[in-house]
Amino acid sequence: VAEDRTLSFASSIAIGRCVQQIVAVGDALYAGCTDGIIRIIRDRQVHRCYQAHQSGINSLLHYDRWVISGGDDGAICWHECESGMSSTIPAHNSTVSGLGVNAGVLVSGSVDQWISTWTTDQVARPLASHPCVLPDIGGLSCADGHSFLVGRGILKLPIKQHESPRKRHRH
Repeated sequence: VAEDRTLSFASSIAIGRCVQQIVAVGDALYAGCTDGIIRIIRDRQVHRCYQAHQSGINSLLHYDRWVISGGDDGAICWHECESGMSSTIPAHNSTVSGLGVNAGVLVSGSVDQWISTWTTDQVARPLASHPCVLPDIGGLSCADGHSFLVGRGILKLPIKQHESPRKRHRH
């Protein structure tokens, strides 16, 4: 029911850009657009905007006090809803195509065929990165201690909370 209300509400707003992702947070909608800007919508008006990525936003989620986005630029942007503060971290060598949170761990998937885990406290820190055999990761969902990746097939991976960081060089 809430999803229907959100979609109906969003369809009546003129944003001027193609919206790729949308998430509801309280009385606001966060719309991730093809220009890399997240538009915060309240009362059917664009209330505020911030540049989260250099180009398209492919993944958007609300967790705790954060709206977290993944973009074409391989970065993950953390936006604190109340303060409006944002920080962007380089995360992948290619498009971030999926984000999910389970048991306090952020999981990111990318078309670079790597899965990374991150802390979800004040400063996002990498926990681990693993190569993924699933080509063309197009989405990610987390539930019951597992990440489910969708691409050219489906892959189920366990989420480990306390993995040692694994360094990986960005190209």
